[in-house]
Amino acid sequence: RIQEREGSLPQNIAAAMAFLAQAQNGESLLDPVCGSGTILAELASYNPNLKIYGVDIDKEAIKLAKENTKKFKNIEIKEGDSTNSSFENKSIDKIVGNLPFGKQFGSKEENPQLYYDLLKDFIRMTKDNSKIILLTSDTESLTSAINKFKELKLENEYLIKVRGESAKIFVLSKVC
Repeated sequence: RIQEREGSLPQNIAAAMAFLAQAQNGESLLDPVCGSGTILAELASYNPNLKIYGVDIDKEAIKLAKENTKKFKNIEIKEGDSTNSSFENKSIDKIVGNLPFGKQFGSKEENPQLYYDLLKDFIRMTKDNSKIILLTSDTESLTSAINKFKELKLENEYLIKVRGESAKIFVLSKVC
């Protein structure tokens, strides 16, 4: 990383999430809340034969992400709202994202609706049998949102610490 912002994901956790994606050549992956681009860089390092997209609502985050990933030719980053994205239906193979915890960005009060809205759009844009890998410390809000969608199946959870705070990596699959 060339530049970092408050709340940036540690690289070792981003690398673990990239590994969990098990991305195959030619697949399209999305980090819908890309922040400074840590997950994007790890995905590109894991497999250079992917098409990787990063989206964030924060203009400053987009600038950092572009700077931090400029050496990778297979990453496209754009400003946008991932609760209502411009990706076509069933166009994304896998999603890997570090959701806002509601601490540095957003709020815990907004997380239940945010997570629901994100998952709703993820289901629309992902192909059948897609994998969705998400990290948050607000596990209650994410679990509640997941349970509202019959199209999502929880495959695994990994309890971790992010900068001293308990969090979980959720591995979901989209069932058809």
